[in-house]
This record gives sequence, C-alpha cells and structure tokens, in this order.
Amino acid sequence: MTITKKEPVKKEPVKKEPVKKEPVKKEPVKKKVVEDKVVGMFDTLKAKIHKANKGIHCEVMSESNIATVSSWVPFPTYDLNRIVSGNLFKGIPEKSLTLLVGAEHTFKSSLAVLTAKSALKEGFKPIIFDTEGGITGEFAKRWGLDLEKCLYVYSPWIEEIKSSIAQIKESQEQKFCIILDSIGGLDKIKSYDDAVKGDFKSDMGQLARAIKSTLKILVNVIKTQNSIGVITSHFYSSSGIIPMPDSVVGGKAVLLLPDIIIYLKKAGKTDTTKSGADKLINTSTIKNRFYPTNKFGQVSINYEDGIDDFAGMIEIAVDMDIIEKKGGGNYSYKNDLISRGYENVLLEISSNKNLKSNILNDIDKKLENSGYSTLKEVELKDEIGKNKKDILDK
Repeated sequence: MTITKKEPVKKEPVKKEPVKKEPVKKEPVKKKVVEDKVVGMFDTLKAKIHKANKGIHCEVMSESNIATVSSWVPFPTYDLNRIVSGNLFKGIPEKSLTLLVGAEHTFKSSLAVLTAKSALKEGFKPIIFDTEGGITGEFAKRWGLDLEKCLYVYSPWIEEIKSSIAQIKESQEQKFCIILDSIGGLDKIKSYDDAVKGDFKSDMGQLARAIKSTLKILVNVIKTQNSIGVITSHFYSSSGIIPMPDSVVGGKAVLLLPDIIIYLKKAGKTDTTKSGADKLINTSTIKNRFYPTNKFGQVSINYEDGIDDFAGMIEIAVDMDIIEKKGGGNYSYKNDLISRGYENVLLEISSNKNLKSNILNDIDKKLENSGYSTLKEVELKDEIGKNKKDILDK
C-alpha cells in the first residue's frame, strides 16, 4: 500500500485594506485658554478702571465706538475727498479735527461753511464760532447753509470760546459739526483790560497756551460726542511747502492736535492753461491720520460761480485711461465721443448726470484697487527719498 504525501496548501496572505484614520482635529486648547485668560483679565481691568474713574471710556478696542470710524462728512468737491480719504464720496471721518491753513483769500472760511452745509445733510448739528465777524448770515446763505439749523457764536475772546465749548461737552449731545473761524482772531480778555489801563504789553505765550487748552477740550468733544471739527488758521509765508509751527497763527498746538491738515494755496495763472485760473486753489494734505499724507488736489471756487465739485476729475480720468484724449482735442468715454475741447467736455459732463456718475464711479473703483498719485506726489516722494539717502550717507 502506497501512502501519498499531501503537499501543504499555501495560503495566500489576505491583503488588508489600510484603514483610513480620520485626522483628529486638535482644538487649540492652549490658545483658547490664553484668550479666555486675556478676556477675563480685560474684564477685571475694565471694572477696576470704571470704578476708579467714573465716566471714563474703557473698552476692548474692537468694541470701542470712539476708536471706530463708521461715517464721513464729504467735502464739496470730489478731489478734496480724494486726497483726504482716498474715496471720491467720503471726506472728513467722524471724531476728527481738521485744520484748513493758508494765506489770505484762499477760501478757508468758505470751505468751512460749505463743510457745515454738507455735515447738516449727514445729520450733524452745525455750530459756528466766529472770532472775526466774517461769517455773516448773508455769507453763509450764499454758500447754501440753512441758517435756521445752525448755531452761531461770535466772540474774539479765547476764554469765552473755551467756556462755550465746555458747555457743548456738558450737554453730552451727539453729532456736532463745530467750526472755529479763525484761530488768528482770538485774543485774551486781559489784553483788552490792559489796554483800557493804557498797558499795551502782550504775552503771546499765554495766548498760545490758552488756545492749546481750548483745542484740547474741542478734541475731547469731537472724540466722545461723535462729532467733527474744522478750524482755520492763517499761514505766513516761509521757505518750503510744509507750514512750520512758527509760521502758523496759534502756536504749535494748532498743528499738533488736528487729525488732518489741509494746506491751501492760490494756483496762479502759471499753474494751468485753462480759463479761470485765478479761482483755482491748490490743496495738499500735510498731515493725515487716516490716509497717506502729501496728497495734492485742486479746488475751483469763486463767489460768482460757486464751487465746481468736478474740478480735477477730467485730468485724473484721462491719466487713468478712463477718458481717452485723442488728437485734435477730442475726448471719448468707452469709445463714445464726449466732445472736443476741455471746456466743452466739462460742460457736457456737467449737464449729463449719468455720464458724470459713471466716470466718477470708474475713478473711485481704480482708487480703491490701486490708489492714485499725481506727478507732484511722485516728485515729492522722490525728493523725500533722496533726502533720507543723503542723511544716511552722511
């Protein structure tokens, strides 16, 4: 009998599919604990600060209504809005103080009144402090300000202006547009009392300190009562394009305390070949806490024709390739001829609301996406850069 040996059956190894493990989401426990700890610490500190200082504003910055800007008061011209906010339709941010500084006849008072008119439309309550008696009812009405909805205070005395602003603070009312025109018209009551006695000595240092103290209260009102302020001051000619503390009436505080400083200067006939050159005012932001500074613009204004809100826009639209300027002085928008010659184009755009609106919106979109710099701004930037290099080389 023969025994047959069975060959062992080779078992193929069973291939096990790898089990996909879902990645475990690790909660940032440590970070969350730290955040909770910080929030708790802030809550404790807030409670202690509020207890020790009743009425003080103390909040997490993202929740602070004082540290947040949510509305703007537009200037009466698109170009002025552009250099201040980078937007054609915005202007002065709420809770900010703006200084208009320039030589005589640069329409500082007119722009202040026009800003009050614009602020009224945005729900602000205009209050005009007139230190020189220059803003009459006729003057303000000429620029379209509703006199029935504007409070007017006349006084050349810094003590009375300071007291009046303190009363605004005491009222705790919100949304004022406070105009102070101008710093140069202010004096101390003591100077009058001394003059009556035949003493004509004056202490400009005391006046500058009083102005500084008054402006500090004004800034407090603006910040805590959701308001805006516009002050005007005279600029004495000096070398350079930026006014220095000793060349602006009112002392250093007039330059240090404002959030925005706009320098106004007559354009002069040599600055442009267009008609009406004598009514052009060149503007530049020499200080701005909300937008890059050293921006240059243009204002076209006079007492007969009023203010041209579209001034400077054609030049910018051409520079941005929004409007095409062809040979023979033809201007086209999206391949459609507007007109021939600058003045005719300006008249055509001014009389066509849709065309004007479309051009403005196109400019504003480009401002938002890429910004815009004039040739003057580029030259100034190069000059500043060169000066920095010279200093470093030394």
